[in-house]
Amino acid sequence: EEAAAARVAAAATATASNAELFAALERAEAAEAAEFETAALLADEREETARLASALALSEARCGAAEAAMAQTSQADTEREAVLADLEAARAELESAETALESARTE
Repeated sequence: EEAAAARVAAAATATASNAELFAALERAEAAEAAEFETAALLADEREETARLASALALSEARCGAAEAAMAQTSQADTEREAVLADLEAARAELESAETALESARTE
């Protein structure tokens, strides 16, 4: 009987040990699944970061182009103002010449 009791106790110990091993295996599998999920999330985050970096670069390029266009517009405005000033000066000279001609005719 003692031998049988010892075998039953050994079997119970083995069963408990197996149960602990299965529980440890399940925890390891859950940890591995969590690790894969974390890796997938990290990959998604990296992809999103790359997409955002690309969008930012495109936006910065567009900003640069808009700033260049604004600078060209400003330069064109300055040139237009200079041409208008030259035109106004020429008009004043013409009026002065017309006045001088009119004076010369009346004399």
